[in-house]
Amino acid sequence: DRTGDMTSFLHGHRVIINTSRLLGESRLSEVVKHAVGGGVRVFESRADQSSRASELGGGVTVLAKVGYRDDGSHSLDPDFVEKMATGAAVLLEDPERDEGNVEEALARLRKGGKTKLIGVATTGDWGAERHDLDVRVLPAWGPRRDDEEVCPVIGSMPFLCEENNVYLKDDASTLDVDRREARDAYVEASRVALERFNVDGVDEETRIGAEWIVQLIADLNRAIPQFPSGSHFDRELVGQIGPMIHEKFDGLDDDTADILFDFFKKLGVVVKCTAQDRARDFAKDPGRGTRPLLDDQHLDDWALNELIHHRPDLAAISVDVDSTADVDKALAILMQEDK
Repeated sequence: DRTGDMTSFLHGHRVIINTSRLLGESRLSEVVKHAVGGGVRVFESRADQSSRASELGGGVTVLAKVGYRDDGSHSLDPDFVEKMATGAAVLLEDPERDEGNVEEALARLRKGGKTKLIGVATTGDWGAERHDLDVRVLPAWGPRRDDEEVCPVIGSMPFLCEENNVYLKDDASTLDVDRREARDAYVEASRVALERFNVDGVDEETRIGAEWIVQLIADLNRAIPQFPSGSHFDRELVGQIGPMIHEKFDGLDDDTADILFDFFKKLGVVVKCTAQDRARDFAKDPGRGTRPLLDDQHLDDWALNELIHHRPDLAAISVDVDSTADVDKALAILMQEDK
């Protein structure tokens, strides 16, 4: 049967390399060629990468994700899907965000004839049984699947457990940090920043900006356990917090700018240490029938080993990579005897 055939195919290609995070054609070429040389034959890619990935590796299958436009907006408009779906395997991304277009988009893909494999990539249990799909790509650390799945499931995001909000990669910058000293330094930097922005006798615009900073500091303090990793914090700082500060203030004097810089630096250390400790605590007692992390084991080694060797409910594991080294690690764990 088709489901059995697809499951067997994926089990024969246990590790899938996800190239979605790779930017630039040279990086994509380097990683894909390296992975193909290591025996990888199935890739998960953005639609704009898929044709290039197929060209770089003869005889490979590329699962091309369609669902987001260049500006980041989500769309499963049938015309857009038809335009982007140029290969033989297509994954509709986050179909629950555009239910009204799903049926027609699927019908177009099937009618065209060139698409041989159709699936979805989503973070939720979206209705595969209603749409006769070939495969679903779901978070690897989600609920374990039973034997009655209507189509095989590929586990994605192997280093992120969203339910517990932890990122399963060690942050080397935190390994030698004294946690108490880091917390004390952060508390002192917070005190200094709050004192600087607790102002009187200023114009209305400055007062409003200062009150906003005071509230921001309080909000960030509460949010420390909510960041799954230091990189998540860095992205929010650069992408959201920094621009908002520039919008609130035309300019800051050097002393004030230094105080804020020191606050965010000390906060970043605490965020990274907290995220690291929470991730390792989770891995040491993961539940779900999963074996615990060993004291001398790296988080990403543990995560990949458990998913590759101990999750038969997942037909394959799609590993997001940033470099050839990430490919090598995934393939090494695949080839190793179970630990």
